[in-house]
Amino acid sequence: MTFEWSAIWDALPSLLEGAKMTVQITLLGLLGGTVIGFLSGVVTTYVKVPITTRSVLAAIGVLVALWLLIRLGG
Repeated sequence: MTFEWSAIWDALPSLLEGAKMTVQITLLGLLGGTVIGFLSGVVTTYVKVPITTRSVLAAIGVLVALWLLIRLGG
């Protein structure tokens, strides 16, 4: 049994484009996570934010609204 390498060579440009996209998404995710983590750390350290039932419900409402926007937009 032999592997059909011609399929790989024919698809190589598309495979390389997919690898490039994967690296871009990874780098953007790392950068975004770093920024969000840094800002969360600063807020946690220096800003006193009272956690109340109202604020938790508001946060859940925002998350649900974002989820709906993503689901309806995509």
